[in-house]
Amino acid sequence: MITYLPGPGMLKIQMWDYDNLFSDDKIGSTTIDLEDRYFSNKWQRLKEKPIETRKIYHKSSRRPQGTLRLWLEIHPSNNIPDPIDISLKPPL
Repeated sequence: MITYLPGPGMLKIQMWDYDNLFSDDKIGSTTIDLEDRYFSNKWQRLKEKPIETRKIYHKSSRRPQGTLRLWLEIHPSNNIPDPIDISLKPPL
C-alpha cells in the first residue's frame, strides 16, 4: 500500500468469510490512523513494533465481531524491506 504522510493516512482492514456456493460475507473491519502512528515519537522509537489486538466491528452491531492480531510497520518508499513469509504452517 502506498500513501503520503502527512495526508490521507487511514488504513481500513476488512475481514470477509469465504463461501464456495454463496456470496462471501463481510465479518467486519477496523481502521488504523497511519499518520498518528508515523508522527508519534513513542512509536518511532520502537525498534520492533508490538503485536496488537484490534476489535473488528460490523455496521449491523455495536458489539465487536471478533479480533485481529497484527503488527504495523511504515517504511519510506526508498527503504522498503523484503517481505516476510508469515503463512500459517499446516498441522503435523
